[in-house]
Amino acid sequence: MEGGAVRRRLAALGRGALDLLYPPLCVLCDADTASGELVCGSCWATNHPVRPPSCAICGEPYDAQIEGLFRCANCGDRAFDFEFATAGWLFTGAVRQLVHRFKYQRQLYLRRSLAELFRGGLENERIDLSEPWVFVPVPLHARKLRERGFNQAEEIARLAGEPFRIPVVPALRRTRYTESQAGLTRAQRLLNLDGAFALRRPAGRTRKELADRQILLVDDVFTTGSTVQECARVLKTEGGVKKVIVVTVARG
Repeated sequence: MEGGAVRRRLAALGRGALDLLYPPLCVLCDADTASGELVCGSCWATNHPVRPPSCAICGEPYDAQIEGLFRCANCGDRAFDFEFATAGWLFTGAVRQLVHRFKYQRQLYLRRSLAELFRGGLENERIDLSEPWVFVPVPLHARKLRERGFNQAEEIARLAGEPFRIPVVPALRRTRYTESQAGLTRAQRLLNLDGAFALRRPAGRTRKELADRQILLVDDVFTTGSTVQECARVLKTEGGVKKVIVVTVARG
């Protein structure tokens, strides 16, 4: 047996022995889980996948019998700089807890689980992963990045893109520190974000990286869409990209 195979076998045996001494526990409720699982079955059952029918633009699901593509009342006849938004899960249950623990409690080991959840949005039939794509994460302001220590969108993008070899280009920067979007109306959110994003410096080099590219704009949660709309606008008008599709872990 080759050295690498021996090391893998010993590592597997070690994990098995460790599981006997310290059975894996759910990170959310401390119940026993199957070996290697972070979330137990009971907690996982609180998740709700996004299923059709849903708005063709923002992805908001509807509990009704609707066939074909349609626009919800919020999207209506509004013009957007992104084609559509997609997510695999609703922002409820275990998904919500995992996102909050990752972002606000710095439980960085959860990023791989969130990347796997994120891939649910990539399964949208309107995304052809055989085509060349670029992941662009929604940026944090430098102050927020220092406070948090990492950009959750960029962490998720880097892991989620590995199986598909999708490059991650942090092409955007946040130009000013904005107040929290929580509790703001749609109009207030748009005003709050007006001019809040720009191309990463040097803009000329970034523009060359993006020109005529197809972009998957990455964030953790889609709520009203005001943040991703402003990011998509900059990518289209300043970056010269061909297409922007928004992909998030969850739909709020």
